[in-house]
Amino acid sequence: RTNDWALGRGNVWLGATICNQEEADRDIPKLLAVPALVRFVSMEPLLSAVDLDSEKVDGLHALGCGNLRCNCGNRGLDWVVVGGESGPKARPMHPDWVRGLRDQCAMAGVPFFWKQWGEWIDADHPGVDMLGSENSPLHKWPEDSYSVRIGKKAAGRLLDGVLHDAFPECQP
Repeated sequence: RTNDWALGRGNVWLGATICNQEEADRDIPKLLAVPALVRFVSMEPLLSAVDLDSEKVDGLHALGCGNLRCNCGNRGLDWVVVGGESGPKARPMHPDWVRGLRDQCAMAGVPFFWKQWGEWIDADHPGVDMLGSENSPLHKWPEDSYSVRIGKKAAGRLLDGVLHDAFPECQP
């Protein structure tokens, strides 16, 4: 009975770390091929925009129908967790990359959990001026927007003023 977990037992959640589109294309099809009660991706640190529902992901719809009890044959991912990078060598994350994932999950009905901005935040984020950003490093994006390094604690967890704490509702 070493393979009991594959029968969908209530204690098996299986996830993969995905940082960019290349990893999504390579690893999400493998994740979706394995039976588990909950299959999720942890996209931390998020290092590029990622299209979770593209033909690039082996022709599979990674977000499926967003329903754990779906009988359509392609349940897809059950949860998407996203966050920025922290630490002394943290790389910036474009706010639109996060918004894109949030919106993809909302359209598919897949729970979206936003962990943190990391060290960097959108320079247009409310309150950045009050945090002394004029002395903080800036990162210029190609479309002339900026991210500013203000530290993980100061950057916080709000995305467009909202806390995203969605969690899969699963019943064995």
